[in-house]
Amino acid sequence: MDVTEPPRIVWESPGACGTSAHSEDLLRQAVASARAPGLAWVVRIRVEPTSDHTLRAEGQITDEGGAVIARRLLSGAPGDCDGLARAVGVWASLVLDAQRSHAGSPESAKTRSGPAGSTASDGSSGATGSTAMEVALTDPPSAFGAADSHPETTWPAPAVLEKPSPEHDWYLHHDDERTLEVGVGAFLMTGTSTNTMAGASPYVVVEAGNGVFLRPSLAVAQSVAPLASAGEIRATWGAARFDTCLRLPGLYTRHRGIQLDTCGGADIGLTHLGDAPQGSTGTPVNVVTMPFASVGPSLELRGELGGKLSVAIRGVAGLNIARPAFDDGTGVRVETPVWSGRIEVALSWRLQ
Repeated sequence: MDVTEPPRIVWESPGACGTSAHSEDLLRQAVASARAPGLAWVVRIRVEPTSDHTLRAEGQITDEGGAVIARRLLSGAPGDCDGLARAVGVWASLVLDAQRSHAGSPESAKTRSGPAGSTASDGSSGATGSTAMEVALTDPPSAFGAADSHPETTWPAPAVLEKPSPEHDWYLHHDDERTLEVGVGAFLMTGTSTNTMAGASPYVVVEAGNGVFLRPSLAVAQSVAPLASAGEIRATWGAARFDTCLRLPGLYTRHRGIQLDTCGGADIGLTHLGDAPQGSTGTPVNVVTMPFASVGPSLELRGELGGKLSVAIRGVAGLNIARPAFDDGTGVRVETPVWSGRIEVALSWRLQ
């Protein structure tokens, strides 16, 4: 007579999973087709968080007498209760199938029939199937949570659910730590109402979270060539800039590869022009200090050289909001261009 039935499911510590009801349904579906060797067998799962913010699931199977038949310890990514429920369900189904096969083997039947010619007092021969299972499984039951299983149970171990690396997302982020780096770059710039300017720019990159990086910087530059034919008159420019960036990773091992930073920000600063003799073109007769303000995007291609050192090539485009003008020594009106831009090569050092 077939006394098998589906095992009873017990889900413990549902507070560890916000969707424990859904996860429990997945576990029931995974074990629905399995049959226990006897009545009142139980598949128990307990899910709890660990100190490193992952999840740990402990699966246990007991028979009708409460004896521990098998147990398993699995770990998973934060919040992946559904994946752990499926893994425990697959494991439990394999263990129950193996136990049923063991209970129906000739060795098990011989154990149930007892010594040759013996007869039980109620007229049946030998012990029941459940008693035979308890005799075969001689390991002493231990506390729930031990990561072992019965040696006679043969089944493939479920795959460990590993936490995906930050590069698996379309933007780069670090859950366990925040990036902080400092750097300095050299740049060429145009669009400040003078000729081409060259300068340097120190900066800091701070990871704010959710793939967002903040990049405050300072910049100081001087005109490459004199502004007028009469004398060594040059312009000086200085500004502070603040960018908000999204860092897109390449397919590479962490700290070994290329990244693309897409940013948007604003420059606020001053342009200083020295005076020139009357009749000089391109420069004012008197000293002029003009405001400078622009907003626009920037793109940075950043290569990690290994360790903590990186090199970057950066392009910045800006719409000049402040557009002051002046009269040069010949009386011609000189206006600030609508657009400004600069290209920069930088080295940075990662502090963490």
